[in-house]
Amino acid sequence: MRWKLTAAVALAALGLTTAALAVEGRGETPGAPAVTYAYRVERARGTKELKDLEQRLNDAGRTGWRVSKAVGPSFNDELVVLLEKSESPR
Repeated sequence: MRWKLTAAVALAALGLTTAALAVEGRGETPGAPAVTYAYRVERARGTKELKDLEQRLNDAGRTGWRVSKAVGPSFNDELVVLLEKSESPR
């Protein structure tokens, strides 16, 4: 009976070790540049600023920014848009 318990513990340890090595192997490729992200917040309050927001987002899109998240009107009727841009190291 003890050998069954020992075998089960050994198999579990072997499985955990294999899983840990597999996850460790998925790291960043040596020599590959790391990518960083820059973030920018665009806010709009009221209908006039909402109309202007579309033009601001289009202009930002032309320069490489993309919408990451938009948070609907809050308690002060403000729409918040989070923009993201990937930057390669130089």
